[in-house]
Amino acid sequence: MAVSHEAGNAVVPASRGTFIVTAASEAGRVIRFDRISPTDQMLAPNGIIDRTLATLPAIKEGLAPLIMEILDPAIPVQLRKPGQA
Repeated sequence: MAVSHEAGNAVVPASRGTFIVTAASEAGRVIRFDRISPTDQMLAPNGIIDRTLATLPAIKEGLAPLIMEILDPAIPVQLRKPGQA
């Protein structure tokens, strides 16, 4: 995928997914700046991480940390079972 852009928007491929950046300016000042990273997309509700962990059989739950590292090695995570504080 090539870099695409139009006024105030850019979509840029990266090694782990796509970065999406939007910005707006007024009178020479940035008034809005947003970005969606590959990590944001993976951690979104019903994103790839939710879907992958939901299909992991209970007998293989010990593989969850490895799956997380494979899917997104850029951030440290702590996994808890639902209902754990």
